[in-house]
Amino acid sequence: MADEHVIPKEIGGYQITGILGEGGMSIVYTALQKHPKRVVAIKVLRGGLYSPTASKRFHLEVEILGKLDHPWIAKIYDAGTHDDGNGATPYYVMEHVKGGRELTQYLEDEELQRRDLLKLFTMITSAVEHGHHRGIVHRDLKPGNILIDSRGEPKIIDFGVARSLDSDKVQAEAMTEAGRLVGTVQFMAPEQVDAKISDVDARCDVYALGAVLYQMLTKRLPRTLEGLPIYEAVRQICVEDPVLPTVYEDTIDQYLEAIIMKAIENNRSKRYQTAGAFGRDMLRYLGDKPIKARKVTVFDRSRLFCRRHKKQLVIWSTVIVVGILATTAGWYVIKASDKRQQKMQTTIEELSKKNEQLAVVPPTVNQPAAPSQVIAEPFFTLPSTPTAIQVSTDGSTIIAVIEDDFRAFTIGGTQRTLPPMNVEPTEAKFALSPSGGRAIFVSGNSYSVSLDTQPPRKTQLDIPYEATALAVSQHVVALINSGGGLPLLMDGQWKKPALATTGAFEAVAHVPSGAQGNKILAATNDWFYIWKTSEFPQKTQKIRGVPSPCFIGGFQQVAVVVSRNGQLMIHTPTFVERKELLGAGKTIDDCALNADATLLAYISEGRAFVHNFKSEETKELDWMQEVAEGVCIDSKNEVLLWTSEGAFFRKNPK
Repeated sequence: MADEHVIPKEIGGYQITGILGEGGMSIVYTALQKHPKRVVAIKVLRGGLYSPTASKRFHLEVEILGKLDHPWIAKIYDAGTHDDGNGATPYYVMEHVKGGRELTQYLEDEELQRRDLLKLFTMITSAVEHGHHRGIVHRDLKPGNILIDSRGEPKIIDFGVARSLDSDKVQAEAMTEAGRLVGTVQFMAPEQVDAKISDVDARCDVYALGAVLYQMLTKRLPRTLEGLPIYEAVRQICVEDPVLPTVYEDTIDQYLEAIIMKAIENNRSKRYQTAGAFGRDMLRYLGDKPIKARKVTVFDRSRLFCRRHKKQLVIWSTVIVVGILATTAGWYVIKASDKRQQKMQTTIEELSKKNEQLAVVPPTVNQPAAPSQVIAEPFFTLPSTPTAIQVSTDGSTIIAVIEDDFRAFTIGGTQRTLPPMNVEPTEAKFALSPSGGRAIFVSGNSYSVSLDTQPPRKTQLDIPYEATALAVSQHVVALINSGGGLPLLMDGQWKKPALATTGAFEAVAHVPSGAQGNKILAATNDWFYIWKTSEFPQKTQKIRGVPSPCFIGGFQQVAVVVSRNGQLMIHTPTFVERKELLGAGKTIDDCALNADATLLAYISEGRAFVHNFKSEETKELDWMQEVAEGVCIDSKNEVLLWTSEGAFFRKNPK
C-alpha cells in the first residue's frame, strides 16, 4: 500500500521524510519540525475515510492524548487539518520514539532475563494506570501498540479506539459501523466482544495487559482463535477458559501463573480492578512477598521470607559455623586471656556504674499546668484518612499514603504532584530530608524524588536492601536493613555496611555538626554509635545508651537518645545526662528534636509533651484535645501535631 501512496512533502509546516506505519484508518509519517528542531511522527486520517464517525474517532484520539502526560505514553505536540486534494483531512503531531521497536520484536532481539522482563511489564502497567487515573480506557492494548525505545523503556501508542470513562462523547458499543470488533480480538476482554454488555470499563485493559504478559512469557496467546469465524471467536472468549501458561512454559511458577490467570479472568469482577493493582502485585512477586492473586499459606510465607533474606541467611549460617569451629579450636589458647579480660571488664563496669551514678539527674516533676485557655483548631486536614504520614524536620513538607497512593503536600495544604513510581505504597519505607527537598521511597523498586524542582523529578535508586528505618539528607541515605546492619548511600555510592557487636541497629539519624562535618548516629539496645559521615564505617565512637531505643538525633556535638519506655539520654563531649521523661506512659509513640537540639517533643499514649533542655522543664501540650499520632518541631520552634485521621495542629510552645 505504501508504494501506491503519494507521500506529501509537507504537512502543516512539518517536512515529511517517510512513512512510519499504516493502519486501517490512518497513515503515520516521520517528519522534521523546524522549531524546536526535532524528529516527530504525524498521524493523518486516510483520504476517503473522512466520514463523520471516522472523524469523530480521530478527533477523540487527539483529545484523549492531550489529557495524558506520562513518560511511558507517547506525547502529542500539535494538531490541525491538511488538504491533500480531497478536502481538509485532520492530522496530529506526536512524539517520535527513538529506536522504537514493537514489544514482541524487542523481546526477540534482547532475550531479557525473566526478572528484567517483568520489571519492564510493571512500567507498562504504570503507564496504563496513568490513563485510567485520567479517565481513559485504551481498549486496544497489544504488543503492536507498545513500543520500546533505545533506553529500554516503553511507550504506549495508538489510542484510536480509546474511550473516556467520564464522557459520553463515544457510544458504548462493542461493534464498529462495519461490524468489525473495536480492538484486536486476541487481546479483547469478554465484555468487549459481548454485544449485551455496554459498560466497558478499565478492567478490559487489565485483561489485555494479562494477555500481553502471557505472550511475553510463553510466546503464545491464551486462546487459539486464528481462522475461526467471528461468532466462534466471540463464543470462545466469553465462555471457554484460557489455557494455563504453564502448558507452554513450565518454568513459570505457581505464584506468577496465579497473577496471569487473575488478570485474564472471564468474570471481570474477579480480575484485578485496576492496572495499578495488577502492577503492584507483580512488584510483590518480584520482591518475594505474598501476592494478592493467590491464597498464601504459612509454608508459602516461610518460603518467601527465606527467598527475601537468602543472602543474610547464608552469611549468618557461615558466620555461625565459622564461629563454632574457631571457638572450639581456640578454646585452650584463649582461656587464660578470657580470665584476664573478665577481671578487667569487671573493673571497668564498676567504674562505669560509679560514673553513671554521679551523672544521673533526678527527674524534675512539675505541677500540671492549668489547661490552656485557647484550644487549637486544625489548620490543615488531609483529603482522606492516611495509612502513613511523614513530615520533614522543618515542618514544611508532608508525604502521606492515601487510598493506596503517595500524596505530597506543603504544610500550607498545597498538593504537590509526585512523578509515577513502581512502588507498593502500603509496603514501602519512605522518608523526607530535614528541609523537605528530597524524598526517598524504598521497596522492590526504589526512588529519590527531588521536591525542590517543579514538577518534582525522580531518580531510580539501586537499593539492594529491605529497609526497616531510613534517615535522609540531600546527599546521604542511611538505612537499617532487615539484618540489623547499617549501609550508607552517599552521592550515589554505597559505603560498606556497619555492623554492631551489641546487636541490631534500631534507630538512625544523619545530623549536621558544623565545621567538624556531618555525622551518622545509630542506636542498638543499650548502646549508640557515632561516625563522621566522611569516615563511615571506620573510626566509630561507641557509647552506653538506653534500652530499646526508638529515637536518636542531635546537633553538632550533642546527641539525644530516647527509649520506648521513656528514658532520655543526652551526650556531649563533656558530660552525660540521663533522666526519665515526665508524663511518659507505657511507651513513647513518637519523638521530634528541634534544629539546634534544645527542645524535645514526644507523644505517649496519645498525649503530647515538650521538654526544654535549657530550663529542664517539661510541659504537656494540652491545646489539642484530639489524640495525637505524630509530632515535629519546625524551623520556628513551633510544635506541629497530627492525628491518625490526618488533621494537623500548631501552637508555639513558648
